[in-house]
Amino acid sequence: MAGFVWKDSTRNILAFASGTANTGYFGLPVAIAIFGNSAIVIVSLALLGTSLYTNSLGYFLAARGQHTAKESLIKVLKLPILHAFFIGLLVNLSGIKLGAIYFDMAKNFNGAFVILGMMIIGLGLADIKDFEFDFKFIGLSLFIKFFVWPLIILIIILLDNYTFKIYDHNLYKILILMAIVPVATNIVSYATILKAQPEKLSLVVFISTLFALFYVPLISALFLR
Repeated sequence: MAGFVWKDSTRNILAFASGTANTGYFGLPVAIAIFGNSAIVIVSLALLGTSLYTNSLGYFLAARGQHTAKESLIKVLKLPILHAFFIGLLVNLSGIKLGAIYFDMAKNFNGAFVILGMMIIGLGLADIKDFEFDFKFIGLSLFIKFFVWPLIILIIILLDNYTFKIYDHNLYKILILMAIVPVATNIVSYATILKAQPEKLSLVVFISTLFALFYVPLISALFLR
């Protein structure tokens, strides 16, 4: 879709942003408020999925706007979060028992999670010298995030409900919530590193977050209660 509108790196950052979701900073607190602590495990799995996309294919797509496929792949392989992921996976598979201090640190970090996300948005907006709204880019980003993604999830839910019946209705509600959260905030820092128009992404993240403050409660009240 974006390839018909833009011929420069804008189509790459649109593809990058459209596939992300703020399941951590935004989705997790909202899910806990609506569904209770029982939603933490499911939302954490959704967070893992979006994080893997952001730090693999998504980052590759963003880098391809200015680099060759080989250079973009090298940049992906250098991401520290991928190294941390595989190290954590190896530690888990090896059966190494971590001390209580690590779990206490992770528990205490939860309180700073949302604050750090908002700080990332602020840092991205602080770099904007001239607020030039690309209404076409912003509009298409919001359309994909708040209409296309929920539509895809609804189709999946309908297919599962009438055919496979793998998930229950409580999981359907969480899937809907994860489909309507705003664009992920950490894409701003990645775009800054890649010099891939971080100003545009900062505005998209900011506006999508503001929109979600009204959109998510509305959808939650209508369909998730």
